[in-house]
Amino acid sequence: MVTGSSQEAQLPTRIPKAQPVRFQAQNAAVSQLLNGSIDAFLVGGPDATEFMKQYKGLRQAVSAPVDHPTSMAVPKKHSAFLKALDQKIADMVADGTYAKLYRKYFTTRPQPELIAAWPALKSQFPGTK
Repeated sequence: MVTGSSQEAQLPTRIPKAQPVRFQAQNAAVSQLLNGSIDAFLVGGPDATEFMKQYKGLRQAVSAPVDHPTSMAVPKKHSAFLKALDQKIADMVADGTYAKLYRKYFTTRPQPELIAAWPALKSQFPGTK
């Protein structure tokens, strides 16, 4: 697992007998997995899907939904960047690009927290609360 990832926090409760090996980056973990130095790599769904596309020898051993939202941290002093990022996401939600990308990488409906942040998504995902 990657040090500092959400998977690092989940491992003790989800797989209590695992002996974790921590990596600074996903690519290092995948390299070790491919050469047989580790038995498994705990990684988020979209990343796992991309690694399996890139390396045909990999397979998904288990999949479990997560019970937490994810986010991207932006330093407080980068307020102009955050404003521009928020605007770009708003534009993508408005023109349907966000929903298209979401469906490409996720198999579940958006969580209520995401709909609360971007209410226009509700109409793009019928049946979402």
